[in-house]
Amino acid sequence: MLVPLPLSLDLCAVGKEILLAKLARLRVEGVGIVVADVAAQYRSEAFHGETLVVEMGANDFNKYGCDLVWRLSDKASGREVARGKHGIMFFDYTARKATSVPPGFLAKAGA
Repeated sequence: MLVPLPLSLDLCAVGKEILLAKLARLRVEGVGIVVADVAAQYRSEAFHGETLVVEMGANDFNKYGCDLVWRLSDKASGREVARGKHGIMFFDYTARKATSVPPGFLAKAGA
């Protein structure tokens, strides 16, 4: 399930950079996150001045992570601009190994 985020963006590239910057700094219950894979599909052009709606959800959970799926669409027309996913895994930087998905993340993600 995708959930609209309270965020408006003028350009797709800006949205991607914001998301990646937030993921790079994110720690959940003291555990780090590693972006393991990324896929993006551009569906239509976005233009300067458009307001894009970002919808995001988490799915395909496994022992060490999940996929964060997202969709960008034009607010005025609903036209889909792009969709994709970031496969994430949780990582304990002190032990230098993958670790289980934190229970708090599972609870917030509705898994």
